[in-house]
Amino acid sequence: MSSIKEFEHLRIPLQAIKLATNNFDGNNYISRGGFGKVYKGELVHFGKSVMVAVKCLNREFGQGNPEFWKEIMMLSRYKHENLVSLLGFCYEEGDSIIVYEYLPNKSLNMHLSSIDLSWIQRLKICIGAAKGLQYLHDPGRTMQRVLHRDIKSSNILLDENWNAKISDFGLSNFGPANQEFSFLFTHPVGSFGYCDPTYVESGFLTKESDVYSFGVVLFEVLCGRLCIVDYDDNRRFLSKLAQSCYEENRLETIVQDGLLEQMSKECLRKFSTIAYQCLNKDRTQRPTFAKIVTELEVVLRFQYPDQSTFPKNDHFALGAYRSAADAAAHIPAAFRQQQSLKLQKENVYSSTIKVREVKLEDRITALHQLVSPSEKTDAVLLEAITHIKFLHDQVNIHDHKASETTEGAKQHGLRNRGLCLVPVSSTFPVTTTETVLDYW
Repeated sequence: MSSIKEFEHLRIPLQAIKLATNNFDGNNYISRGGFGKVYKGELVHFGKSVMVAVKCLNREFGQGNPEFWKEIMMLSRYKHENLVSLLGFCYEEGDSIIVYEYLPNKSLNMHLSSIDLSWIQRLKICIGAAKGLQYLHDPGRTMQRVLHRDIKSSNILLDENWNAKISDFGLSNFGPANQEFSFLFTHPVGSFGYCDPTYVESGFLTKESDVYSFGVVLFEVLCGRLCIVDYDDNRRFLSKLAQSCYEENRLETIVQDGLLEQMSKECLRKFSTIAYQCLNKDRTQRPTFAKIVTELEVVLRFQYPDQSTFPKNDHFALGAYRSAADAAAHIPAAFRQQQSLKLQKENVYSSTIKVREVKLEDRITALHQLVSPSEKTDAVLLEAITHIKFLHDQVNIHDHKASETTEGAKQHGLRNRGLCLVPVSSTFPVTTTETVLDYW
């Protein structure tokens, strides 16, 4: 078989895998998914003993040789720090086995309801997963557009440092690198509760279908619930429940207990807005993964806008403690007092942001009215508007810091008087340039 020859350098003998897993002993069993059972083991690989995860294909679960070889091809071709690493495979004696790096914290879905998974950890996991998917969707980096087609929290694995790794590529599809949207007609496949309804209804798969699934994951992370929930004595899709709560401005009612105290109101607003946009019924209005990464990193900066005052021991930010309460006990009193003062200013600050956003929308509407009928001009303007909105988030962070000083407050007031595209010095690492545009 040509597939075997192509990947011969990755072949691992069945006997070595049996030895690593103690002949697939039940004590080494990890989980079971759409592909089959997964075991952990200790394998001698290139003369070095390494911990591995061994996934054994069970054709009764619906997947077979096409998915097996696609997974091997995908992971041997595409390498990224936020994609799971392939070590090898076995295809002998009727067994189809894939061997991966072992990720001790298993999958995200197993931690969603845990109060030990802090808000900062959750945010960093989401950023990491989004970066992995951005890599797959970017034809400039992969030479093809790769559509995962089965994004869900159980397919986001976590290493010993809680870094996210995208896994399970057996259902993935490839799109031409020279097309913007890569429409692929296929029979809808995916996981119940995560699958893009537009894809299910039409049979047309686009990169935005992956974005929808990731939006469901974002709400899972925020709410600490899986995609199908029991609510008001009814079973509902979390996506529909979260959308309605977001639109009715009562999202706090479904956010996981213990998380609200760990995040600022602005972080909650921004994070939930990103997730909500991912679920837009109009696929053209869903953000790209490049934008999702940028927006989530803005949320992270909003959580701790003044990193210089954060404790030098970054364990709390990394979620190294067993619980949020344990971590809080290790935060210096001076830092807690400073954070308390910032929270007191938050309501005023949030109100200012809302006023700015109204002004921004008014100006965007005015810009739209100036556009010529040319579709090309429309496209250029829309791109400019998207960039302006991005700058809006970046300058918000700058203003949050600048307004804490007398001179900063003075500049802050001047910039709020109108639309004046004037460069403002950036004092925080949000772009590779030295200035950002202030457009208020």
